[in-house]
Amino acid sequence: ETFTDSRQLENCTSLTTVIIPEKITELPDELFFCCNGLTSVVIPTSVVSMGNLPWNGVSSDVPVYYKGSPKQWFDISGVEDARRNNIVFYYGAPTDDTMVDTQPEAMMYREGTAAEDITPLSVHMTETKAGESYEYTWFCNRNKETISGATMLTGETISEDGRTSQYTPDASKGGTYTYYCVIAKKDAEGNVLASTITKAAKVAITYSSFNGNGTAEDPYQMTSQADLTVLYNLVAAGNDMKNVCFQMTKDITLDTKWKPIGIKARTGNKTFGGIFDGADHTLTIAKGGLPLLAYVNGAEVKNLKIYGEQIAGAGLVNSYTGVGLSGNAITIDNVRLLSGTQTLQSGLVASTGGNGFAHASAGFVITIRNCVIEEGVVVGYDGSQAAIGSFAGAINGTVENCESSATVKGTSSVGGILACRDNAMSQCVVKNSKFHGTVEATGNCAGGI
Repeated sequence: ETFTDSRQLENCTSLTTVIIPEKITELPDELFFCCNGLTSVVIPTSVVSMGNLPWNGVSSDVPVYYKGSPKQWFDISGVEDARRNNIVFYYGAPTDDTMVDTQPEAMMYREGTAAEDITPLSVHMTETKAGESYEYTWFCNRNKETISGATMLTGETISEDGRTSQYTPDASKGGTYTYYCVIAKKDAEGNVLASTITKAAKVAITYSSFNGNGTAEDPYQMTSQADLTVLYNLVAAGNDMKNVCFQMTKDITLDTKWKPIGIKARTGNKTFGGIFDGADHTLTIAKGGLPLLAYVNGAEVKNLKIYGEQIAGAGLVNSYTGVGLSGNAITIDNVRLLSGTQTLQSGLVASTGGNGFAHASAGFVITIRNCVIEEGVVVGYDGSQAAIGSFAGAINGTVENCESSATVKGTSSVGGILACRDNAMSQCVVKNSKFHGTVEATGNCAGGI
C-alpha cells in the first residue's frame, strides 16, 4: 500500500510496465533509479506527493501515463522536481480526435503588441449529449514543437455553451511559440469519456529589435554589427532561432570585440539554429577577430562572402561539437572565402570539445556544398594546428561541389578539403570537389583531399 524508502526499485532492470496501485499516495525520491528496462509508468489520481527525481536514470523517452487531468497533475506536491515532461493525461479514456470541430490557427504579431489587439487562439468542439461537458487545458512550448515539456497555462476563457475555449498569447517577448489544448469530454458524474489534443498552433512573435518578420518572405534585416550583437544576445538568452530567417542587406564588418553567436553554458550550450542569408554581401572580420558563429544546431548559412586579414579561428563556425546530439548541425551553401583571407583554424568550420573519442555523435552532421576557397587564402596561418583543412577539420557529414585553391598549413592530419572523419561510427563523404592549392604539414597524415 506504500513505498517505504528512496530508490526502492533501484536497478530493477526487469521492470517494463509499472502500474501504481490506486492506494499509493506518495512516490519517494528516485523510486525508479536506473530501471533501464522501463517502458511506461501508470500513475493514479491518488498520488498527492512526489519526491525528488523519481525517474532518475530512466530514459526521458519513457512515457508517464496519468489517470487524471493536467491540472490535477500539476497540483501534486513536488511534481516540478520530478522533472518529467513526457506525460500522457486522462489515461484509460479513449482518444477521440473527431471531438474537435475547429482547430486553433497559427498567427504572427510584433513583440509588444497589446493583449487587446491580439485575436485569441480558439478551439471549437462538436455538440455534446445531455449532461456532458468539455474540460480544457492550454499549453505552450517555447523550445520544441511538441507538447512534451510544454508549460501549462491559465487564464483561458470558455463560452457559455462550453463548446469553445480561447487563450490570448503573450506577445511581450519575441520568439516562436507552439500552443496546444488538451481536452476531455466528461459525463454528468465527472467521468472522462474521451480525450484529445489539438493540432499545434504556432505563434510567431517577431522581434521589435529588427526590421522584418523573420520569415523566408520577410527575413530579419541584418545591417550592422549592432544588429548581429542583438542576435548574439538573444541566442545567449536561450532563443535558438530555429528556422527563423535573417538576411544581410549590406556588407558588415566585425571588430575585434565581436563574440561569435552561440555560447557554451554549464546548463547546455546556447546554440544558433536559424537561417542566415548573406545575400552575396561580404562579412569582413577585423585582424585578430573571430568568426560569425560558434555553437550551432540546425543552422543554415548561405550566399555569404567572408574576408579577414587574420581571423583568430575558423572563417565561419568556431565550435562544432555535439556529443549526444543528432540531425543537422549546420548546412553551409554558397559561401566564399575571399583572396587575402588568413584563418588560424580550418577555412569554414573548426571542431571543439567532445568526449575524448569524438567532437560530436555520429548522427550530428555538417553539410558543406557549393563553396569556394579562393586562391590567395591561407588556412592555418601559423602552421601550429592539427586536424585542419580548407573547409573543415574533423567532422561528420558531407562536402560536395566545393573547390579550394588555398594554402593549408598544419602539423598532422592536414587536408586540402578537410582533415578527417570525426566519429568512427559516422560517415564523412567528399564528392565532386576539387583542390588546386598547396598542403604544408610538419607531421603525419597530409593529403590533397
